Amino acid sequence: MSRRIAVIGLVLWTLTAAGCTALLHKPEPPRVMLSAIQLHEMTLFEQRYQLQLRVQNPNDFDLPIDGLRCTLYLNEREFAQGVGAAGVTVPRFGEALLAVDVVSNLQRVFEQLSGEQSRGAGRGSVKPVSYRLTGTLAVAGYPTALPFEYKGEFDLRGLQQPAP
Repeated sequence: MSRRIAVIGLVLWTLTAAGCTALLHKPEPPRVMLSAIQLHEMTLFEQRYQLQLRVQNPNDFDLPIDGLRCTLYLNEREFAQGVGAAGVTVPRFGEALLAVDVVSNLQRVFEQLSGEQSRGAGRGSVKPVSYRLTGTLAVAGYPTALPFEYKGEFDLRGLQQPAP
């Protein structure tokens, strides 16, 4: 009987030690950058976009990403948000592209347009648009999601038509 208790105790101790070791090796959060944005569907009340995200893995092991949540801000105003089941493995010290669908609504588009006019875009000058992408990545086999945040800006001057 005491031998059985000793074996059970050893097994429990081994499992506990393995669990603690896994928690000590918390993955370093990957770098997630906005690579592209494409309008998918537009109705009167909502717009659906697909974001292409470039995920860089700084860890010495593969990251099997099985889900994500993200929010896109334009000029510090929430513009679109979405979730997705990624199903992508980012190789160690490598990168992968992820696609996620996000949704915006008519009110957010109007807020962006009115914000552009107040920033001077309506008077002939086009200023860069700042954006911020935040969210979390769910990694298979890891108990908590890994957060990410990326900031940048794009210049709308390249999108203007040349004057005739």
